[in-house]
Amino acid sequence: SYEELAGVVFGPWGFRVVQVVMAGLTLVFCTGFVIAISTNLASVFPAVSRTVFCLLVVAPLTALSWVEHLKDLWLTSV
Repeated sequence: SYEELAGVVFGPWGFRVVQVVMAGLTLVFCTGFVIAISTNLASVFPAVSRTVFCLLVVAPLTALSWVEHLKDLWLTSV
């Protein structure tokens, strides 16, 4: 992983810095994904605000993030 590589090259300090940066990037990308989904839903259903869709989208996305292997979702495939 990037953290381990930084730990070997720069020591424990590098490991921690890369770990924080990777966590920040993940948070930013996930937030952007939630905003993109809510904006699209708000354009389809203009009576509901984008904020409400943001709150509604977070729960199913969180549940999906807990799935360790995609093969566990075979029951939902059509």
